[in-house]
Amino acid sequence: MHILTLDTTQLDARFAIYDMQAKKLIIEEKLDGSKQKAEKLIEILEPCLQDDQFDFSKIIAVVGPGVFTSIRVGLSLAKGLGLGFNIPVIGISVFESLYQEFLDKKYQANAETGVKICLPARQGGVYIQPFSKENCLPFFLSQEEFVEHLKSEDQNSCAQWITTDHEIGNIIYDEGAASYNITVIASLSLANLSSYGAHLNPITHPCKALYIKEADAVVGKPILSFE
Repeated sequence: MHILTLDTTQLDARFAIYDMQAKKLIIEEKLDGSKQKAEKLIEILEPCLQDDQFDFSKIIAVVGPGVFTSIRVGLSLAKGLGLGFNIPVIGISVFESLYQEFLDKKYQANAETGVKICLPARQGGVYIQPFSKENCLPFFLSQEEFVEHLKSEDQNSCAQWITTDHEIGNIIYDEGAASYNITVIASLSLANLSSYGAHLNPITHPCKALYIKEADAVVGKPILSFE
């Protein structure tokens, strides 16, 4: 059985086909930024979808945060394919994907004091998702608010920061507590994402876009919505 995994959170969309028995990717491709993202994705995917060697049992889609329009395109495609093949569609956020990748690679971390994922927002600022016993929701901060957050934060509340951006890592290093561990994961691993998503279900992980702030929201006005 196989899993189709889609990540359209950035301008460059990616997809992969994961073999559940072999526990590895057998196809992984990247689509350079295109205004006709849906058409291009379908064009590239079509031969795979019609190939009898692939028995798709699940679709995994990254639900955000990321590029507003690209996320909508990717999730619409995932839902349409799920209906067409009559298979479940699983939605996983970038935050959860990075957190699981972090755990899979067994980086050093203090689980008691928690982990925070920090992602760059396209129009400036950062998105933050804490992972701790409280299970806090993600939120948006402008760059100025982020620096203040780091300066005022109780260093015992977070031992580990994870980001995809070296510049953010440098800000945490310069402004945060000396005790912080900082890990930079350049991009999502579709192999790890597929392996993790293979055990999830659409009830706990619905395919709904995660927007922490609206595309044209005023910086500093956090909005969390699932659509």
